Amino acid sequence: MEITGLNYIVILAVVSSCDMSSTCPKGCLCAEGQEDHLMHVTCEGRDSIPQMKNVQSINMSANSMSVIHGKSVEKTSTLKMLDLSFNNINMIEIGALGSGGVPNLVMLNLSHNHLTSVPKNLTSSLQYVRLSSNDIEIVHLSDLCHLKSAIHVYLEHNKLREIIPVGQEDENCGDGLEKLEILSFHDNFIEKIDKTMWKCVSGVTYLSFANNRIQTLKQDVFKGLRGLKYLDLTGNRIKTIHSKTFKHLWDLKFLSLSRNYIEDIPDELPMTEWFDVSHNRITEVPEKKKGSLYPQEVFLFGQNPLNCGCEMLWLKELFDTREYQLKFLDVETDKFIPACSTPSHLHGDTWDVLANEAFGCNEPHSGTANEDEDDHLLWRLKDLSVRVTEIGDTYLKVEWDSVNIGVPTKEKHVVVFNIHKFGRKKHRTSISVHPQVGRYVLKALSPATGYVICVTVVSEKLHEPRNSYSSDNCLEIVTRETTVTEASWVWEMLVNPTFYLSVITLSVLVLYFNVW
Repeated sequence: MEITGLNYIVILAVVSSCDMSSTCPKGCLCAEGQEDHLMHVTCEGRDSIPQMKNVQSINMSANSMSVIHGKSVEKTSTLKMLDLSFNNINMIEIGALGSGGVPNLVMLNLSHNHLTSVPKNLTSSLQYVRLSSNDIEIVHLSDLCHLKSAIHVYLEHNKLREIIPVGQEDENCGDGLEKLEILSFHDNFIEKIDKTMWKCVSGVTYLSFANNRIQTLKQDVFKGLRGLKYLDLTGNRIKTIHSKTFKHLWDLKFLSLSRNYIEDIPDELPMTEWFDVSHNRITEVPEKKKGSLYPQEVFLFGQNPLNCGCEMLWLKELFDTREYQLKFLDVETDKFIPACSTPSHLHGDTWDVLANEAFGCNEPHSGTANEDEDDHLLWRLKDLSVRVTEIGDTYLKVEWDSVNIGVPTKEKHVVVFNIHKFGRKKHRTSISVHPQVGRYVLKALSPATGYVICVTVVSEKLHEPRNSYSSDNCLEIVTRETTVTEASWVWEMLVNPTFYLSVITLSVLVLYFNVW
């Protein structure tokens, strides 16, 4: 997710009229917008920003500026985009790019300079701010919290070691950056993060700490990020993760912990669409982790030194049910398909070709699908078990034992099926069925398509029982491909001209012999 508007400003037309050339600064190309008649300016070989009023964008990338003074920018309400990247800027005076001079500035690119701190009092109208590839070592979030309109803020590729949260004395922060979607700190030297950081950025949806030096994730460290959907912690030194680190991130869809020092799967994970723990130090995953892994729609754990013993057979069986996903995903094969590290005779063998018998279980693996030959098609709930009896191309038949759930409380319940296609959790369909019905047919499915189906039992007293959604009891099921049925054979016969020729010939013969 990059800001391209500041990096590449397209010059629509170079104006050659006398009036226009006289107003265009030396060393610059000026173009006039077709609709608003405001200027788009690109300059080369300058050490200062041109003084212009009726201008919409100024591209000063790759020039020779080192200091932005308070009067470096002409006061103008029309300037929307300012690109100051690839200069030698090491200082910006307080308020030089503030609301008093550029009250409607939307995009500001200060990347690839030599700034050592976040400029103070930037105009509050900014929506896209790039401060990447500078020399910033400490970020005071109070310097950003007044940017009420900010949507994207990039601080990657700096020398960041510390992020200082907003304090009680920072009265101007108020509710903080309520519109912020992207906040990126990747490729820095950050060693720790703390839950007190999120006071002014609690609404962020994309957060990246990739390629830093974080070693530990404490309890509730992300608790304040109520709307977080994308969290990238790739390429750190994480070894310790508290069991409740991710517990409150209910909206999280993407979580990457790849390329760390993790030896165990985290507990109490939310149901994500993409969970990546590839390239870590995981050797074994106990079956008690099944509740954490099963709800994850895509689970990447390749490139770990796995010990392929009997205790890992349950995970191999889970992988077997999800191997079909690879044809839908744009992902490196070695991240998706695990391989054995030990024992030595299995070293390097990948799970897509390895038979279950190779895991050395003499008896059916306790507590897994071998308990029941169809256990991988079975939802085990507290009060009943729902099983799949038939998988068709556009339908799925399920049944359960007719019971009066709620006895002795006499409270009535319903069985709720939540269905969505693989990777499309937003487009979920819910169906409520009375338990005593005992069976149901899920219809209108697509052939040869992966579905995630979750089942739960809720009280009928709930105002909207269909809105009850739990990721605790979910199965992934792939519908069958459509085959040529009897009905389709009849249709093919009817549209074949040879069929009508045969009918006519037969009718003539019958008529001939009747007459004869």
